Amino acid sequence: MITKEILKKELEYNKETGIFTRIKTGEIAGSKLRYVKIHLKGKNYSAHRLAWLYVYDYIPDYSKDLMIDHINQNKHDNRICNLRVVNRSQNAQNSKLYSKNKTGIKGVHWIKEDKSYRATIYLNNKQISLGSHKNLFDAICARKSMENKIFI
Repeated sequence: MITKEILKKELEYNKETGIFTRIKTGEIAGSKLRYVKIHLKGKNYSAHRLAWLYVYDYIPDYSKDLMIDHINQNKHDNRICNLRVVNRSQNAQNSKLYSKNKTGIKGVHWIKEDKSYRATIYLNNKQISLGSHKNLFDAICARKSMENKIFI
């Protein structure tokens, strides 16, 4: 595991831009794949996790269900103001709308067989049904109400 001391000897981090540069060469570090990855000491690291270590002196522990979320959903935007520690459920809530969702509302789906809208939400890796509703408005209200109870 990388330490803050090793990280700061190898890389400089700009909080305003979210960009790492190599101290020895001045080159921008990282390659943009799904996330920005930086090769350091023979291992690849996610830039957002390194940014958190650089600023806050630790990396959240996956084994304790903690992760770093990109608030604006842009996985290449590693400015510290765009990063936050969340649990798995909170991270899932900040995901993009599923591409096949026709309602435009996360967690609300049209069920053709029932001719109704089903509202669901995930909590602690379990899907919770919020019921079937004959109109879209009621399904949205059920979903938003549960979001407010859980996440606010």
